[in-house]
Amino acid sequence: MFTVIGCDDYALINDTNGFTSGCFALCQKEPNVPYGQCSGNGCCQISIPKGLSYYNSRLYTLQKHIDVWFFNECGYGFLVEEGSYEFNSASDLNTSHDDFINKIESTMPIVVDWVIKSNGTCTAEVNECKGNSLCYDVEGSGGYRCKCINGYEGNPYLHPGCQELTVQFNPKGVVTAKVGSNSWLVVTNSELTMVPTTVVLATYSEDGSVATEAEHLLLGQ
Repeated sequence: MFTVIGCDDYALINDTNGFTSGCFALCQKEPNVPYGQCSGNGCCQISIPKGLSYYNSRLYTLQKHIDVWFFNECGYGFLVEEGSYEFNSASDLNTSHDDFINKIESTMPIVVDWVIKSNGTCTAEVNECKGNSLCYDVEGSGGYRCKCINGYEGNPYLHPGCQELTVQFNPKGVVTAKVGSNSWLVVTNSELTMVPTTVVLATYSEDGSVATEAEHLLLGQ
């Protein structure tokens, strides 16, 4: 989300393919700014399109914050993962410039989406998906990703690709599973029954520590 914070500010965002958008963040009195809302009163947010590979943003002030200087000295514009930023109304408006910048840079994530574009789409004769995996086009990106087919686990981008998942159930709720030649220890969060059960797959290093962990939904028996 492209986010603008301030009481005398507006910002524009654009790319090189014709996308242009922006929003206004305005307010007159500090007590009238609602907490947690980015609807234009002290804070505004707009979505950016999928497939955006470059952007340029410009932040402007209408009257140099003259009328709101006593509680809002600066305006800000930034990208942030949707749902990650919560507008703290007066606290965000009147905090110092350095403290607000540090808060955004240290706590607000940005999600970078990615696709494989070397061969365009899945209709190409050659793609990067390895064994036992499927290629799927990512809408609006001009590229594709890979995923393991049902019943297989692993990295679909590295040789030899995805490997078959073999599971053995124990009535006491402990399951031994094998992905290819790698042994896994699986511990359920409930006794195995004839209903779907969430299990945690964990690989262990030589020192006994957990190397990787992933949840799966299995049918007990």
